[in-house]
Amino acid sequence: MCTTCGCGEGNLYIEGDEHNPHSAFRSAPFAPAARPKMKITGIKAPEFTPSQTEEGDLHYGHGEAGTHAPGMSQRRMLEVEIDVLDKK
Repeated sequence: MCTTCGCGEGNLYIEGDEHNPHSAFRSAPFAPAARPKMKITGIKAPEFTPSQTEEGDLHYGHGEAGTHAPGMSQRRMLEVEIDVLDKK
């Protein structure tokens, strides 16, 4: 299971949205107002390779960091976590 958003096996989704659990354009059901439109840009990180399951699904939470974040590689997330823990 991803520790950022909790995606993984056994999750329940709103009907029709089960194929898009990480939509950046969806508002949370408890949000007071809709999110503003976002312009999402990608970055190229050659060291980041998402894992692929036997079913052919890509899961960006499987890797050395055990989670995923848009625009950040698994290695970079570990470096940030290590830096934060070193300062405490």
